[in-house]
Amino acid sequence: MARLHIKYRPRKVAEIIGNTNMLTSLVATLRSEDRPHSYLLSGPSGCGKTTIARIIAKAVGCMESDLIEYNAANTRGIDTIREMGRKAALAPNGKAKLYLLDECHQITGAAAEALLKQLEDTPKHVYYVLATTQPEKLDKTTRNRCAEFTVSPLSSLDMAALLNRVYLAETGKDMKTSPHGGEVLRAITQLSDGSPRAALMLLNQVIDMEDKAEILTFIKKHAILLDQDIRELARILLKSMPNEQRWQQCKAILATVQGKEAETIRRVILGYMMKALFNTDKPEFADRIVEIMGTFMNPVYDSGLAGLAGYIYVACKI
Repeated sequence: MARLHIKYRPRKVAEIIGNTNMLTSLVATLRSEDRPHSYLLSGPSGCGKTTIARIIAKAVGCMESDLIEYNAANTRGIDTIREMGRKAALAPNGKAKLYLLDECHQITGAAAEALLKQLEDTPKHVYYVLATTQPEKLDKTTRNRCAEFTVSPLSSLDMAALLNRVYLAETGKDMKTSPHGGEVLRAITQLSDGSPRAALMLLNQVIDMEDKAEILTFIKKHAILLDQDIRELARILLKSMPNEQRWQQCKAILATVQGKEAETIRRVILGYMMKALFNTDKPEFADRIVEIMGTFMNPVYDSGLAGLAGYIYVACKI
């Protein structure tokens, strides 16, 4: 079966569920005669920033061959930005050329200065979309050069609408009225934490299940928001103890986790840290929590358990 989060990726604004006010503003901006050439999309991972960037590309007349994507988490040096500048001078195959720089907050200082220069002196046929989960890490001057839009996680109602739309398209059935469908819908909505990508990846795993026991096994397996071991993992990261001891305890818990659960665990840890941050009145402890949260900001869809283990190892040293 095709991966649902790719198969049902929106191709136009009308297909997007949620973020209504932001999308209305974006459409108005794109339709203006003096529309900007630089855009900043911020918001949690998996909420549609890349999808919206591709829709922007289509709106400005950019052909697929003229959409160039960079992930600053992997290519964040000045050489990358210089390469962008050199390619920008070349004529596009269509009407426009668009550069998408994902996780742009991770580019280095020298690269950020080079990027700023390009944003200030952009050829008429060139557009830039900067995407980030941490816009506060971008310098003010760069942000001021962009039209900024915040992509928010989906509400429970919007998530239910998305899941039901995809389920109906795949099966011809209404998820809310299908046997156990409502139960699975609630579980996926809770576990996905507002991320359409995470939700559709979870739906992909259960959409062909018909046996009640199999469905309930899935729910039990993935409902790790209530799992004592994962809560304990987050608690260990916050404990005052030698770094090596903290890592050994975390490693023992990680040994019981399957790799495909890694992204959900990352989100659970972030949620636990957020609650701890809200509940403390000690500034030094709050600073440590925020530093730990920073370790877990990027998703681990591709790296899986290995990526999660790396994040935890770094967090154990904080």
